[in-house]
Amino acid sequence: MAFITPRSVHRTRSVFDMEDTCAIVHISGKGRGLVATRIITRGELIFSEAPLFVQRHNVTPKSIADALSQLSRDDQMRFLSLANSWKGAQHPLVGLWLTNAIPCGTPDDPHGDKTEVEGIFPAVARLNASCCPNLYHWWDAATQRLYCRAARDIAVGEELCMTYMDALLPRRERLAVMRKHYNYECRCPACKLTEQDGHDSDYRRSTVAHIRSQLLEYKDPSYGLHKVRLALRLLDEEGLLEVYGNPFYSNGFEFCALAGDAESASAWASKAWEFECVTKGPDSASAREWEGRVRYPTRSHLFGGGLRRYRLQGPNV
Repeated sequence: MAFITPRSVHRTRSVFDMEDTCAIVHISGKGRGLVATRIITRGELIFSEAPLFVQRHNVTPKSIADALSQLSRDDQMRFLSLANSWKGAQHPLVGLWLTNAIPCGTPDDPHGDKTEVEGIFPAVARLNASCCPNLYHWWDAATQRLYCRAARDIAVGEELCMTYMDALLPRRERLAVMRKHYNYECRCPACKLTEQDGHDSDYRRSTVAHIRSQLLEYKDPSYGLHKVRLALRLLDEEGLLEVYGNPFYSNGFEFCALAGDAESASAWASKAWEFECVTKGPDSASAREWEGRVRYPTRSHLFGGGLRRYRLQGPNV
């Protein structure tokens, strides 16, 4: 794990109030980024942010300029001071947008996975990409804000990073996505591995992605749970368990519920509840839903719905 020391950074004036949590610094080979100025504990809310403005896909210099004209001068400067990885290849306003825009969800797409609406979040835009992120971010449609929480404990001087894409893609595909959509060469630890280590990493990530894509196809709860446990082990080896643990915890619950194993189902629900508390907060709707499943696993509509009832295993076996 690499840490930023005082000699290796040049502090710049913050354009937003991050209090005592982190600071904008210059990071060699990356430009500006955020580093922790104190120990940040797992699950801690780093910040939440509403977009300066939003746009739909196929933005134009005029559509961006029109949106900027509605902002204060200070907010205009917050946008114009962001990084532009498309200099010389795109209109300056479009380049700034393509470099920094992040999806915003809609009521039926709360995480922003399918939406055509994107927004500018100046604080979040300071986070550099990593395929081994230490932050978990999501769009909350109810509050219309983007939230970032620590996925694990973060040391003083450690850079804060988020993933810009599905980090379970093989390295070659991840690099291609970054070049195509951000005109950026990812330099995270996972993308700088040696050939053999990179091959092993790709195998683990691709295997997890395949299992994730097939979860709904596993009809036998015992076999499905075996695959869930394999995916979690590989995620742990990759250092991605804190970010990609769900949906595997939730599927562990579902397989045990189908088998009519209340004790194991409750144990898996507890892991899913813990994950939601860390990534979205203990008061989030998803955390409360999983807390209910921990207490009352037999109330699930899936409970006992398999061909037969039998004992499976919890997540800690």
